[in-house]
This record gives sequence, C-alpha cells and structure tokens, in this order.
Amino acid sequence: MDKDTRKKIRQDINQSTIPEEMSVLYMMANATDIMCNMIFNRIKAVYVRNGYKINENELLTGINDYCKSVKRASAQFFQRIEPQVQGATWGRHQDEEHPDAPGDSDAYTNFMEDGNEICRLVLLYTDRCARSQQNYGKVFKTLRQLPSGGLIKDEDIARYKMK
Repeated sequence: MDKDTRKKIRQDINQSTIPEEMSVLYMMANATDIMCNMIFNRIKAVYVRNGYKINENELLTGINDYCKSVKRASAQFFQRIEPQVQGATWGRHQDEEHPDAPGDSDAYTNFMEDGNEICRLVLLYTDRCARSQQNYGKVFKTLRQLPSGGLIKDEDIARYKMK
C-alpha cells in the first residue's frame, strides 16, 4: 500500500466515529480485566477462608483458565493497544520534537476512571434491568433524553441492537 493510500485511509477513519468506538472498546477491555481480577480474587478468598485448596476446585480451575485467557488477551492489549492509549492520554503532548514534554496524568486517570465507570454501569444496569423490560426501557429513555456528547452517532449505537 502506498503512502498516499495509507494517508487517505487514516483520514477517512479519523473523520468517522470509529476512533471513539475504539476508545469505548479499549475501556470495555480494561473493564473486563478489572472485573475478571476482582471476581477471581473474591472467589479465591472465599474458598481459602473455608479451608479449600484452590487448585483442587473445578469451578476455580475453570475461572482460573478463563482468567489466564483474559490475561493472554490483556497481554496483547497492553503490547499493542496500551501504547496507543498511553499516547492518546499520558503522552499526548509528547512527540519526536518534544519527547520530554510533561505527561498528561489527568487524561490517563480519566481513561482508567472510565473503565471503572463501565464496570459500575454494567453491574447497576444488570441489577436493575436484567429481568425487567420496563426498567430497561426507562434506562434507555433516560439516556436518550440526555444531550449527546457528539462522540458517537445514533446509527452507530443502533448497530448493537439485536433485531
């Protein structure tokens, strides 16, 4: 692929909502990692507190295997995606001309807080709406009444609605 084509592709992507959607994906990956570790540690603590050896338990072995798979995925995330997150947050003022520019710790903290917010939002939503179509409707109605942040278009959101 030649340089001009690559530039055109990047320009097309940057002019769409794809970067914002990718940002949400990164936050969700981070949220999955956070929840996986917290849940596994909580389950492990309960078994240990009740005198069970962790390596003898099939449930924990399954969860442990899942966590290992998430860790492998996280390793890929942190090798390939985290540098982009770092560049877009902490290092956004740093470039080849200014490699020693101060890092933007607020932007990185905000990203990490967003990941934890997603965890809280999903848990709260699940608790309040999992078995209630009425509550589900109320949540979406309320969210739609809030002003858009202009990051994601409604048609992008609609792609995730099961028909």
